[in-house]
Amino acid sequence: TVKLMETYAAERQVKLQLMLPMLPPSADPQPAPLIPQPLADGKALQQALVNLIDNALKHSPKGGIVTVGLEGQAPIKLWVEDHGEGIPAAEHEKIFERFYRRGSELRRQTQGVGIGLSIVIHIVEAHGGKVLVRSAPGQGSRFTIELPVSPNAAKPEARNSKPE
Repeated sequence: TVKLMETYAAERQVKLQLMLPMLPPSADPQPAPLIPQPLADGKALQQALVNLIDNALKHSPKGGIVTVGLEGQAPIKLWVEDHGEGIPAAEHEKIFERFYRRGSELRRQTQGVGIGLSIVIHIVEAHGGKVLVRSAPGQGSRFTIELPVSPNAAKPEARNSKPE
């Protein structure tokens, strides 16, 4: 998903970076596997992540950095962080409403119709998860998708077994 959004980030003159958990130091550093893995609709979750990254890029200043991260613990956490203008606490609930957009119509500089975050919350809640926001004016924003992990998701034989 980050690779998919790199061209748009370059157009906006914003650096897009990915932070993955790493295995303990070794000769060949590589991302740690996600164990356990959530049972999920990958395309739907990709759409939710695209919406969060798109918002972060739109609200980041030129030369800014947007970071996408993953924490492979239970619950699984995907997060997107920017250093844009931030969102007042009083609006944290409203931003997930369909068609809600911050600021006045006359002064608004970012494009969009205001459904991106409502789509994110719909997708995440359909997976039994939740979306958290940490943001304040002048401090940027961090949106975190928390996905539960079913007890059977950690056991490959449980995912592949057929009901008797």
